[in-house]
Amino acid sequence: MMRLKYNHIIMKQFYTLLILISGLLLNGQNKNLKIHYKFQQLNNKGIVEDVSGNGNDATIKNNSFIDKMGIYTILNLGVNNGYLDMGESAGNLINSLNSFSISTYICVNDLADLNANGNFIWSFANSDDIIGQPKCCRFYSAKIDGYKITLSDYCTETGIKRDTQRIKKIWKHLVYTQSGTIGNIYSDGSLVTSGNVSILPQQLGKTRYNFLVRLPYSADAYLKGLISDFRIYNKALSPSEVSVLASEVSNMNIAYVAYQKQPLRYTVENNLLFLHKYTADPAALVYDNTFYIYTGQDTGNGSN
Repeated sequence: MMRLKYNHIIMKQFYTLLILISGLLLNGQNKNLKIHYKFQQLNNKGIVEDVSGNGNDATIKNNSFIDKMGIYTILNLGVNNGYLDMGESAGNLINSLNSFSISTYICVNDLADLNANGNFIWSFANSDDIIGQPKCCRFYSAKIDGYKITLSDYCTETGIKRDTQRIKKIWKHLVYTQSGTIGNIYSDGSLVTSGNVSILPQQLGKTRYNFLVRLPYSADAYLKGLISDFRIYNKALSPSEVSVLASEVSNMNIAYVAYQKQPLRYTVENNLLFLHKYTADPAALVYDNTFYIYTGQDTGNGSN
């Protein structure tokens, strides 16, 4: 009986120690946390708050929207090339980085064409049309599951990659860290590849175009899917720190099962959802909080 009681005390102390260690790791991370989007809510101007306290608030664009998935808040990229604009202020951070980490949860939609060029998860650039104005860019692509950086355009890119497409319809935790010229990619808390990256972010200067999902290559494909808990640190996180950040991936996938059973939701600008097959008239629209859909039958050239 005494041995059972002693074992119980030991186990209690062990779990207390684990909680204490996790708390210390998180406190250490918070000192270096420079951008953090939890996607908890928007103000009336569509602004996503940077909860790191550094003022790098962002704006949702192209009918992307914030949604609830159980206890989790997420950015749903929608179906119309949705993205998040982090604004020019985020470029001040890029200009200062030597060692850094970028962390996020990502769930790629089954509608995403990962064979197409593009499919950036995040990007920081000094041109919104690199083909026409090849200035500089760095990004992480779901097509190659890798990080690339260039001082001009795709012809001079350097970086590291897993050279495989990201898995669809499942939440994964992704972290890219770089200390000096050594880059590391972590998936769900585990190191999956590393290598040398010869260009540092600060060599790009203050980037003007800083986005989740939007690309500086105008002809490339936008990623479709869901994003949660996006973070940028001004240090390379340790493996144990990465593991703490990835700890919710199993619970998020449990919540995702129920989320997929919810009715599809779309947000639109100017209320237009779909155009008529033959004319410029809307075939479906929202007016006065009511959804209308055209169900008539066209004859001839659609004028009747």
